[in-house]
Amino acid sequence: MTDISMTHRLRHCRLIALLLLASVCGSAFAQDEVRVIPKLEPTKILIGEQTTLSVSVVAPADREIQLALPADTLVSGVEILGVATGDTTMISDRLRQIVYEVTLTSFDSASYTLEHIAALVADKPVEAQDQPILMVGTVPVDLEHPDEIKDIKPQWLADFVLWDYLYYVALFYALLSLIALLFVSVAYFVSCRKKGAVAVSTIAKEPLRDPYEEAVEELAKLKDEKLWESDQVKEYYTEMSDILRRYLKRVYGFETGEKTSSEILELFRSHIGRERMYDDLSRILTTADLAKFAKYRPEMGENVGLLSASRAFVEEHRPKVEAKEDDKDKKEDKL
Repeated sequence: MTDISMTHRLRHCRLIALLLLASVCGSAFAQDEVRVIPKLEPTKILIGEQTTLSVSVVAPADREIQLALPADTLVSGVEILGVATGDTTMISDRLRQIVYEVTLTSFDSASYTLEHIAALVADKPVEAQDQPILMVGTVPVDLEHPDEIKDIKPQWLADFVLWDYLYYVALFYALLSLIALLFVSVAYFVSCRKKGAVAVSTIAKEPLRDPYEEAVEELAKLKDEKLWESDQVKEYYTEMSDILRRYLKRVYGFETGEKTSSEILELFRSHIGRERMYDDLSRILTTADLAKFAKYRPEMGENVGLLSASRAFVEEHRPKVEAKEDDKDKKEDKL
């Protein structure tokens, strides 16, 4: 019994050892199947030139493959310009190969060891065993013979195109025409100003009408028009207030053009007083504002009454004739 049990134990130990060995070998074989193979062509370039790094990734066909490189710089001094996926080839029933084309360049002369070349196989990073070397050189310059230094290409002379010159000629004449038109406009403007000044001076020499006579005539005309009867109440009161505003400006020198009714009343009260028909003027201007801005429609009697009050206001504030003119009239009467 002892020999038999020992024999069974030895068999079990051998079986466990074989299973462990198969597992380790299978894992190692799977690792050997995944490879990242870089190839640089050409390995020597001048500053600013480009080279191609071909990265071949070999892995089982059922695993996802993705190239894992830095964003824009492979190593310090070597820039990545672009990455393109090349051909996909089935090496066997179990393995496939994907080739990635990476375009590189450099602007510093040096020798670069291309590191950080890796791929993700089933989300596991696999780095390349080889690290290609890139040599970047400068353009040799013979400083002893500077006359031999030439451009890469000779100077290029543009073809003669007639339309190009006609365009600039037309632009030149258009600019001259614009300048001439500007001078003519300025001369015309100056001439009009001179004529306007002469006309203004001529008008200024003509004697102005008496403000009292002008206001009385305008009020009489407004009365004859009877605008309130044709449903033109707003126009009627606008004209009435304008007549009084002009009359106050000419008689007392008040600047009434841009002032409100309350401002005009304040001027009148502070300079003339409240005794000389202040309340009547206030009633006229207030009613006119209501008719113009609040669509107020006074009765027939109020329309006529305010016009009469305006005439009475003009009579009350009629300018007095100067004493010198009175003496002159008396002398003429004696003669």
